[in-house]
Order: sequence, then structure tokens, then C-alpha cells
Amino acid sequence: MTGARGLAVVLCSVGLWGAVGAAAEDVGDRKWLRTVAELMLPDEESVYRELKEADRREFVRIFWARRDPGRERPDPTNAFRAGYVELRRAAERRFATRTQRGATTDCGRALVMLGEPAEVRVQERQAERTQEVVTARYPEVWIYRGARFPGGLMEVHFNRRCEITRAAGFEAALRRAAESQVKHPELAPTLGPDGRLIPLAELLARRAAGSISPRQGFALEVQPRLLMRSRDGAKTYVALLILGQEQGQGGGLDPDARVTVWAEALQGTPEAALAATEREAGVDAQADGSFVTSCGLILTPGHYRLRVRVLERGSSREATTSLVVDVPDFASGELAFSSPLLFAGMRQRGQARKTDPLAAFQLGPNEFVPRHDNGFSVDEALEVMAFVYGAAPGSAGSGPSLVAKYVFLKDGRRVAAGPAQQLDTIDSVPSLGPVPLARFAPGSYVVRLSLTDRVSGAEHSTETPFEVRP
Repeated sequence: MTGARGLAVVLCSVGLWGAVGAAAEDVGDRKWLRTVAELMLPDEESVYRELKEADRREFVRIFWARRDPGRERPDPTNAFRAGYVELRRAAERRFATRTQRGATTDCGRALVMLGEPAEVRVQERQAERTQEVVTARYPEVWIYRGARFPGGLMEVHFNRRCEITRAAGFEAALRRAAESQVKHPELAPTLGPDGRLIPLAELLARRAAGSISPRQGFALEVQPRLLMRSRDGAKTYVALLILGQEQGQGGGLDPDARVTVWAEALQGTPEAALAATEREAGVDAQADGSFVTSCGLILTPGHYRLRVRVLERGSSREATTSLVVDVPDFASGELAFSSPLLFAGMRQRGQARKTDPLAAFQLGPNEFVPRHDNGFSVDEALEVMAFVYGAAPGSAGSGPSLVAKYVFLKDGRRVAAGPAQQLDTIDSVPSLGPVPLARFAPGSYVVRLSLTDRVSGAEHSTETPFEVRP
């Protein structure tokens, strides 16, 4: 839709949407922010905090319009907003306690942002007595499956009060879910030169006139897959695996395509970039039209929001996404270790080439080949490694007394294990493989790295989920 006629239609629709979309919306600071706390992105919150009182209702219109699944113009009914409101109501009904609203419990947050789990396991034997719960509940394990979760699987353990007791990657999953709901990133809330919020009507008019355009030529998913101590020994190297998925009917990237990748690590309020990188890279084009590339950052330990942008060279297609990462401290001198890295073999690359798609995963002459979703075929062989730092010396000044062992689990039951490995140095890289997957039935698994100190008896573990496919 172009020209004056198209612009008129867009502007008319804005008036209707604004009237309906903001109806019965309480935009008071605290109440409204509590209602959308899980959805609001840091960039949006930064703008909201700077708004004048008169602009807050317009911000609400823009907030919901960005998430409207309608492609051409905001829909007066806004299916996403209606669904979000209904999920919050369901959470209030199902999980409210005498001291907490249902939507603010951990159960409620999971339901609202991640939807109903694929499976719920009730753990009756772990029941607790409490006077706070309105309705009797047993501890539960919610199991989520799908490509949006690393390894295709996430388990969330709740007690009777709907509090999380164990859930690796839960907060990161909520943030990814919030980011994925933005369907129109070009409608970003923006302050004009006068400090006032640019209205939704004007943003849509600019888009219709071509002065701004949707930037999301493809969807991005980014996962931090390799974390290790940096060469200088003081920081942590984080390698990001990037998957781009074509949207629409434009076709995937050519195998010879080049992209420019930017990544920056943000902290603070307001956010500031503490580290950034930029590189031109090739892509590994996949048969389904998706592509894989990578980049790496060297960071001090801490909590970050990483913002990643990918631009296809020679075209205007680009995409931006962000993710939350907790960077561990591998240089503290105390025992620290990474989660297991899973990969389908190594490539002998010799001298590193900066434009290689997986250059961020090249260590020396070897380039590791991870899978974005940790999904492997039964015809493949799996290799595993992790980084262990700061192992304490044994008695009488002998070498470290740490023993490492990899165990494979399915539904919590052990199905295979590697041999025990004595770690003889303070810093070690326990590895296992290749492990043929032909003897593994298709399904979801976990590989667990267990570390045992033979002197103190202390035990530590970390794990990574993966999927075996037919």
C-alpha cells in the first residue's frame, strides 16, 4: 500500500486502534508497569522513565502496537494484547495466595510469558504443609519443549507456593520470550527534539511514506555456547552462536553471502555499552533457508544484556535481538567451571580466518561445530568438553584431587556414562567422545558433568540438555 491513499487508510486505522487499544487501560506508573513488567524491554523502560505525564497514554498505544501480530497496521482488537490479558487472568485464578497475586508468582510468570507447559509432573511425595496457599497444591515440574529453549528442553521445578526451586535458564527464557513478541521493531518509542514522545500516528505515517521501514528481514536467535577464560587470564571469553531464519518469501541467504555482525554488552541504568565487537562474516546456509554465523566478546564477570545486530551485505535486510547473560568469574582462583559444550566434531582449519562463519569457536587450529538447538541425529557422534579452573591442590602439595565424569540422563535416569577422569592440573579441559548416538533412542537428554574432590568429598555438577533426532 503506497501513496496518499495508502497513507490515509493507515492514519484512519490509527485513530480507531488508539481508541480501542487504550480503552480501560490504567497508565498510572506503578500499576501499569507491574502489569507489563515481564514484557517491557530495557530500551522501552528507559524511554518511559523520561516521559512527560502527557505522553504516557501514547506510550501505551505504541507499546501494544509493536506487539500486534497484524502485518500492515495495528488491529483494533490486537490479538496479542487480548491473549496476554487472558493469560494474566488465568494466572490470577490459578496461582493466587493469601499474600501474593497469582500473576506475580513464579508459576504465573511462567504461564504468562511461556504459555502452558508441554508436560506437568506432580511430585506428591515432596508435599509441604503451608497456610499461605489458597488451594492445595503439590510441588510440580513444568516441562517446556521446542526450539526456543536451549537444547529443545527446559524443566522448571516449583514448590507448593509456586516458587521456583530449580530452573536453569528460566530468567533468560522469559527475556527471550519478551523480545520475540515485538513484531514491529521499527515502531520503537522515540523522543523528538522537543523531548516529547513521537506519536504512534506519526510513526505509522513515516513507515507508510518509506522514511522508516521494518528492519526485521529475518528472525534472529542467539545463544552463548562457549564460555572460557580469556587469554590474559583476567576476563571471560563468550562465543555466541547466531541463527538467522528467513521471514516471508524472500528466500534464504546464498552460501556465499556475507553479513556484518555487531554485538555489544550493556549494563547499568541507563544502559551503557561496556564492550563491543564488529566483524564481517560468512554464513553456513542451511537447507531450510536459515543460516548460522558467530561472534565473540571478552567480558569481565557480571550480568549483561547483549544486543546483537546482523546486516546482510548488499541489501537492506537486517535484524536485531538481545539476550541476558550471566558471565562467570573464571579468574577468581577458586573452583569454577563452564557448562558442557556439545558439538558434532571438529574441523581442522589451520590458520584462523576472520570471515569463517564459526570463527568465534576456533581454538588454535581446531574449529568446533556446535548446533544452535543442540539437536543431533542418531547417525552422528557427539563430543563433549568443558573448562574447569582453580582446582585446589591435594594433600601435601600434590596435584589437584578433582575427578571429572560425564553422565547421560534421560527423564532423570542414567542411560550412559564416560570414564572417570583425574584432573591433574589446576586448570583442565575434561572431554569425552566421540559418542555414537545410534544407541540412543530419539528424545530429550541431559549430559551432566560431575566434579568430585577426593580429599574434601565436595561434589559439584553442571549440565546441558540436548536432543537426539531420528
